[in-house]
Amino acid sequence: MALKKKPVTGMKDMMPAEMEVRDYVIGLIKETYKTFGFSSMETPCVEHIENLCSKQGGDNEKLIFKILKRGEKLKLDTAKEEADLVDGGLRYDLTVPLSRYYANHANELPSPFKALQMGCVESGSSAERTLSSVYAVRYRHPRRTVESGRD
Repeated sequence: MALKKKPVTGMKDMMPAEMEVRDYVIGLIKETYKTFGFSSMETPCVEHIENLCSKQGGDNEKLIFKILKRGEKLKLDTAKEEADLVDGGLRYDLTVPLSRYYANHANELPSPFKALQMGCVESGSSAERTLSSVYAVRYRHPRRTVESGRD
């Protein structure tokens, strides 16, 4: 089978010149936040599906790229519903991972904790470009967003 040269729909290869500009801008943003006492932190791109699903339905659950269980955990023959097949998902924003991170590390973190996280998020939403007070930088391709959250 021949190698497909183009990325999956909604994804984009970044050329060196684009990465240079992107890295420069991200560096400026991080340095600016650092001068105001923010600390960089990072969370995995995969979260427990229970954390990502609010159980209230709504639009957030439509954004999740779900990940099948692996190995012996995946039992296709006895699965009756989606929950029997899925145990993780790709984060669609940085809010849920930050909440989990803080809950897990609250005793080790300063108070107040000024967190800065910049990272890719994956969602099934449409392409948009936004700038808001919640996110210093948020650039969204159809499925991949580079998001900077501050809390």
